[in-house]
Parts: sequence; C-alpha cells; structure tokens
Amino acid sequence: MFPSWDLFIIMMGFLVVAYSVIIGKHDTMKIIIGTYIAMLTADGVGNLFADYIFPRTDLFPIFQAVGQSILIIGTKILFFVSCIVYLTLKARFDVEVSDSESHIASTFISILLGFLSALLIISTILVYASGSSFVLQSLNMSESFMTFVYSQSYLVKILLDHSSIIFALPAIYFLLDSVFGKE
Repeated sequence: MFPSWDLFIIMMGFLVVAYSVIIGKHDTMKIIIGTYIAMLTADGVGNLFADYIFPRTDLFPIFQAVGQSILIIGTKILFFVSCIVYLTLKARFDVEVSDSESHIASTFISILLGFLSALLIISTILVYASGSSFVLQSLNMSESFMTFVYSQSYLVKILLDHSSIIFALPAIYFLLDSVFGKE
C-alpha cells in the first residue's frame, strides 16, 4: 500500500513551515513575494512555450511521444520552482518587518507565514499539474492523472477548489499587517 497524496501534501507543508521557522519571518515574507512573482512568470513562460514551441511537433518528434500538455505542465512547474529558489537567494529586494513582538509571538508569526507559504506553493503546483493557467482560464481538469488524484485526495480537492482564497490569504495578511502592525 502506497502513502496517500494527503500524507505527501502534509509532509511537504511541514517541511515548508519548519524551514520558515528556521529562516524567520523576514525571509519567509520574501519567499511569499517571490512565489507570487514566480507564479506569473512560470504561467507566462509556460503559455508562451505552449503557443510557440511545443505545437511544433514536426520539429521535435519527442514532443509527440511525451505529450504537449505534460511538457507544458513540466515547464510551468520547473520555472515556478526555479524562480522561487532564485528570487529567494538572489532577489534584489528586502522585506523589513517590525521586531517589537516577543519571541513567542515572532515564532507564531513565522509559523503562520510558513503555513501560508506552504499553501501558496503547493496550491500553485497543483493548479499547474491540473493543466490550468492563472492568466488564461480557470481550473481545467483535463489530465486523467490529476483527475484521479483529485478524486482520491481530500487535501488536493480542498487546495484546488479553494485555490482563489489560498492565493489571496498571504496578500490579505500583508495588508492587515501593514494597516494594524507596528511601524
């Protein structure tokens, strides 16, 4: 018996939250901002590849064997993860956050931001894996594998069905922190 997709998602979420606690809220906020940038970059690049590179199966016969949609999904996920890593390590922006709260409050905020970051990253990967685009259209469960995973996994279903609110939550946190947080 294989572990469920729910277990995999929970483990990935715990890894992201643990990493967020280790690096702190400043760098976790930088990762969240980088994730938003990476989402749009990967979606745009993947859509460009779909329109101009992958349709030309006569030039690259391997595209026919692998399948155009799998290549587009793989391209989006690869660009997404690569952009997050690059922006986290090399981005030329910093996030400044007030450190006036106690160590316990700071740890709680790091955990919260890690949870929001994990939701954002995992939901984005699932949206791409479902064959969908943020720029062009809504969710499109055209891939039989993702349809199977969606029907078998409670968490995948929640993350895909509520992806709009999941994408908004970190931004809402930033807005509330900007309005009500200490300067």
